[in-house]
Amino acid sequence: MSSREGGQGRGGAGHTARSLLSTPVNSRPSRLHIAEPLPRTINTTTHQNTTQHFNNHSTNNHNTRPTYNHTKNTTFRIQLRKINPNITTDKQKIFETTVKDLDVPLTKLTENNSGYYAITDEAAAVDKLTSSKATELFKKINLRPIIPPDIRAKKTIFIRQLDSSIGKLTPEEIAREIKTQQPWAKILEVTKIKNYTHVIKVTFSEISITQKNPPKRPPFNTKITPSQIELEKYTYIQICYKCYKFEDHAIYQCTSTTPSCSECASHQHTNNATLPLKNV
Repeated sequence: MSSREGGQGRGGAGHTARSLLSTPVNSRPSRLHIAEPLPRTINTTTHQNTTQHFNNHSTNNHNTRPTYNHTKNTTFRIQLRKINPNITTDKQKIFETTVKDLDVPLTKLTENNSGYYAITDEAAAVDKLTSSKATELFKKINLRPIIPPDIRAKKTIFIRQLDSSIGKLTPEEIAREIKTQQPWAKILEVTKIKNYTHVIKVTFSEISITQKNPPKRPPFNTKITPSQIELEKYTYIQICYKCYKFEDHAIYQCTSTTPSCSECASHQHTNNATLPLKNV
C-alpha cells in the first residue's frame, strides 16, 4: 500500500467516525450501541419489598436459627514476667488480681519460661494491665507486666523543636514539670535522644493520652504545636533467634543445627562474652 493510499485509508476511517457521531442514535448501525447512563437513584420500592419479605419470613418462621456475622476478634497479649524466677505464682491469684482489682476479665492465661501471657480481647484492658496501679498489684504476687513494643509505641510521642533550655534538663526534671502542669498525663518514662537538646521522647501510661491535643498551659511556659508532636512508629521485623536471619523464618521453623552468635552471627561462639579481641 502506497503512502497515498494509506492516507486515504486513514482519512476514510476518520470520515466514517465523524459520520457516525453526526448520525442520530436511532439511525446508527445496530452493532454500534451507546447505552444511556444509569440513574443514580435507588429503587426504593424494590428495596422496601425485599425488606418486608425478609421481615415476614423471619417473623413467621420461628424454627429458623438466626444468623450472625462472625468476625475474627483481635487479641492482645501482655507478658507477666516473674520478678523472682524461683517463685511460681498461682494462676488463680492472677485471675483474682485482674478481675477484682483491675476489672479486666482475661480470655486466657498461658504459662511460659519467664512467667505468663495474659490474653484479652479488649483494647482498653491493655492500658489497665500495664498501668502503674497494675504494676504495684502484680509486684505483690511476684510479677511485672511487660508492655509489648507495638503497644508501647502507641503510648509514646516525640516532641521536637524544643528550646535548648528544656532539652538540657534531666528526664526526671522534665517528667516532674509535665506532671505538675498536666496531672492527668501519667508518664511512664522520659527519654533523651543522645545529646540532643531539641527533642525528647515521652511514654505515657495510657494510649488515650497521646491522642489528646497539646495542652493550653504547656510545661516550661513554652508553646507546643501539633506539628512538633509525632507518634512513635513500630515496625515488626521477624528474627530467628537461633540462626539470626532476618525476615526469613521463625525459630520453630529453623533448620540450622549450629547455634549462632547474637552479635555477629558467627558459629565459633554463641555470645559476645567470648568474642576474640580485635587488633587496634
